[in-house]
Amino acid sequence: MYIRDWMSRNVIWIESNASIQKALGLMKSHGIRHLPVRDKEGRFVGWITDSDVRGVLIASMLEDLTVADVMIHNPYTVSPDEHLEDAARLMILKKIGGVPVVEYRDGEPVVVGVLTVVDVLRAFMEMFGGLARTERIDVSGTPELLKNLTPLVEAVQKAGGSIQSVCAFVPEAPNEDPVISIHVRKGAVSNILEELGRLGIKVKE
Repeated sequence: MYIRDWMSRNVIWIESNASIQKALGLMKSHGIRHLPVRDKEGRFVGWITDSDVRGVLIASMLEDLTVADVMIHNPYTVSPDEHLEDAARLMILKKIGGVPVVEYRDGEPVVVGVLTVVDVLRAFMEMFGGLARTERIDVSGTPELLKNLTPLVEAVQKAGGSIQSVCAFVPEAPNEDPVISIHVRKGAVSNILEELGRLGIKVKE
């Protein structure tokens, strides 16, 4: 999955010389928590978040502060052609809730989108079938099954099921068993469980 397929393309900008009140108003009216910042020539110069704004929420100071005073001047950025997992890893490691998506044109950074934690969660939920009408079945991830998922897939198909997604979790602790989770369309779960049992594939409660 690529960032360009999940980023928000409707970018809401704020000018670097704008007031903090204006930044707050834009965030509130659009229901967002991040704004890319541009200068009077329209160049991308920074990034401001609701936490940056909250850090200066002293009424006596607000009138004197501009976006340029509190923005992040060299924010982390991602490319639209990067994998979504790379952006998710960056957000986790740097403890940030969103990043501007940037392309370079004639050597200049151009913001083409914004990617937030919500966008990443939405993508992974869809990948795992969480946004569709599916049910999850967890089975024991034996070494044989982890190497070859064919018996599992064929069992679901034979039972009249349709797989939405498959993922495996291999715990670090050696005494914990791996788990293979499959999301299937609703309607055939009982038949699938019966077929899995017939094949000796252990279903986890």
